[in-house]
Amino acid sequence: MLEAVNVSRVYGTGPDAVTALEHMRLTVRSGEIVCLVGSSGCGKSTFLSLVAGLETPTSGRLLLDGVPLVEPGADRGMVFQSDSLFPWLSVRDNVQFGLSLHETRRTHGGLMGRLYAHCDELLEQVGLWPFRDAYPAQLSGGMRQRASIVRALATRPAILLMDEPFGALDAQTREEMQLLLLKLCAEYGTTVLFVTHDVEEAVFLGDRVVVMRPRPGRAVADVAVPIARPRDRRTRLSPEFQAIRGQVLDHLYESMSTDSP
Repeated sequence: MLEAVNVSRVYGTGPDAVTALEHMRLTVRSGEIVCLVGSSGCGKSTFLSLVAGLETPTSGRLLLDGVPLVEPGADRGMVFQSDSLFPWLSVRDNVQFGLSLHETRRTHGGLMGRLYAHCDELLEQVGLWPFRDAYPAQLSGGMRQRASIVRALATRPAILLMDEPFGALDAQTREEMQLLLLKLCAEYGTTVLFVTHDVEEAVFLGDRVVVMRPRPGRAVADVAVPIARPRDRRTRLSPEFQAIRGQVLDHLYESMSTDSP
């Protein structure tokens, strides 16, 4: 579904130029959850911004279903670390906001009707239907992030892009959000590219964990996570989980060493 071919991103010019990404290569197949991990400044969030169309690669190609990515689009949903909800809109209006910009609204009313119904269905599934008329300031952090995920899924994007979406939550709420994400992905077959600095989170959520080296950022390891789904809290205690976590950590520490390629 998603293919990155030798993607580089350079900021500035001349002696002051900073190479954030260099020859990044990655393929994400339909229905996969792929997690990116790496130390701060390794280009994880930069790469996500490029896929989202918020920035443009200096060189290389980004393709979604074979189509070059050159600008933001409804085929990609984005969830940031902060909830980024509009404080003057209710939960339901926030979730439906993207639909008002959807290009098919004028010509495919039947499709738009199904998408609005899809929004209400998602609000019900994540437990926010009773709070549909509440405003973001009236919700907890976890509830606001649930609303952000629902908003990103509202237009049925081809891929969901998540930039450390649970990093600001307390441990219990974070675990609940991880389980919720797995549930939604299983139900809707959602493809996810997930950025996190938490190796345990990456192994718990991902079908694959891609390790990035520090600047200039580049993928240096791609670790499969062949743990059966559905996963639950006990998954983290299994020897298989701990072995994969150790493997990812080994790659991560190696990538941070001065001898890293």
